[in-house]
Amino acid sequence: MPILPGPSHGRRCGAASALLPVVFAAAAGGPLGAQARAADDRPAIEPRLIATQQLTERDGLPRALVYGTARAADGATWVATAIGPHRWNGRRFAAEPLPSPYDAIAVRHLLPVGPTMWGATTRGLFRHDGRRWTRIVDSPDGRLWRLAAWRPRAGGTSIVVAGGDTRLHAFDAATQRPVPLATAGFPATLPMLAVTRADADELLWVASLRHGIWRLRGTAGAAPTWALRAGAAGTIFEDVRACPQLGPDAVVAASDSGAWALSATGAPRRLGPARN
Repeated sequence: MPILPGPSHGRRCGAASALLPVVFAAAAGGPLGAQARAADDRPAIEPRLIATQQLTERDGLPRALVYGTARAADGATWVATAIGPHRWNGRRFAAEPLPSPYDAIAVRHLLPVGPTMWGATTRGLFRHDGRRWTRIVDSPDGRLWRLAAWRPRAGGTSIVVAGGDTRLHAFDAATQRPVPLATAGFPATLPMLAVTRADADELLWVASLRHGIWRLRGTAGAAPTWALRAGAAGTIFEDVRACPQLGPDAVVAASDSGAWALSATGAPRRLGPARN
């Protein structure tokens, strides 16, 4: 069965119409899959190994914005759209509606956490347990934009962090109970999230729209602390992503002053010019 690619998220330029072509990965058991596995040791996969297929409303996609995809633990691909989540069943997309009266709201981001799927929406946070969606919380400050699964300490509890219009929300992934974050003094505006690893700890990176890139580290035996890593006054940060090609603790960030690379210890580096 063909499988859709992993997450591809965005808020502005990342949102695409349902007519946008979607790339399929080769089935692992076929000859193309064997070539792809053999290519793991090469710097890059050759273009001829990539197959594409265009998916439209004829394949079950709604005639609405598609914000991103997510791969569930069972291998199924989910799609976040402006009118709710959809799931690829091997032949076409089928709606996986949120509970009423939220069944036609925009899902901005989907995040697999173990056997569950979490959804950030314009009306709060939802969790799918493999059978149905459950609403975890309304967003008291408006829309939720991005989710991240963060384990502050090695062997500790996994936390689902949700970025809202003006603040961060955190929940225990197992119990769904709220978890406090050390956010004092952190100006979160439309926060976008990424998680990287430094030694035994995981770092939570947050791109705040007009307040720079921030990093939260939870070290064993100490309270999590925030540290500002980059951002001049007035810089608009639009996204941040983990970039293992640059190092296990590295991220890249997009802003109106160009692309930046950051790590837990090194100085920020500009990777590209400012956008027009």
